[in-house]
Amino acid sequence: MRIAGAALRDPARFWLMARMAAAYFAISVLARLLPLPRAFAWMSPRLRGSDGRRTHVIVNALDTLLTARVPFIRPQCWRRAAVLHRFLRGAGVDTVIVFGVRTDGARTVEAHAWVERSGQPFAEAADTTSYQRVFEFPSGGSPS
Repeated sequence: MRIAGAALRDPARFWLMARMAAAYFAISVLARLLPLPRAFAWMSPRLRGSDGRRTHVIVNALDTLLTARVPFIRPQCWRRAAVLHRFLRGAGVDTVIVFGVRTDGARTVEAHAWVERSGQPFAEAADTTSYQRVFEFPSGGSPS
């Protein structure tokens, strides 16, 4: 019933979230079938010319989807980063997916993934400064 109400109140946002749910599922499957860089490449659209004014709509819709307890969608930072990257690039916002680890001596304590724009974390609540970068997509630190 809540889903039907949401679709009637704001059909554009509802369809954006439905496309995001499909992309979230797709990256989950692709990551099991392909090396991660190839899965990300398959999911990453070309950068479209736009002014990027819809960024807050995209971030809010994805974060709402991830907190809505939708079956088969378990929030994970790397999946969020991949889907956010896909939809932001589609809106004309140049981003990079970054994976990092925090270590305690020789052992990894925690891993995290986030999206960066112009070299800065974008739409990221976590403090990423304590993470050592271990992977970027697209590689090289600047999106193509």
